[in-house]
Amino acid sequence: MKKASLVGIILMTMVAALSAFTKSKEQIQVTVVATDSREYKHQGDGLIGLAVGSRTRNVVFAMNTIINGEHVKLECQENHSGCTAMTPGTYEADFDGKAVWVNSEKPLKHKKVREHWKLAGGW
Repeated sequence: MKKASLVGIILMTMVAALSAFTKSKEQIQVTVVATDSREYKHQGDGLIGLAVGSRTRNVVFAMNTIINGEHVKLECQENHSGCTAMTPGTYEADFDGKAVWVNSEKPLKHKKVREHWKLAGGW
């Protein structure tokens, strides 16, 4: 019984120590003014790619926003897939000092999306 309570105390101490080192994110409002969308064509490799063919979709790689009254250009950080095209409007987001995590919803499907954007300067 003593061993189990000792393990519990150690785990609680570790969790408290880790939470002290993690950087908290500030909740902000991001107002999207315009997006830079491009057509993206993807062709798979080999026989499967030949059988499936190519797919074309619009992806967003950057957007002009207003955050805390400042004009900020954000660049998509979702690897090579691009980010969801967001219509002009205001969205909830988290800011960690270097990057913004914007929460949005895909149209028609109403699927919630949380995407990573990097600060790229002003516009």
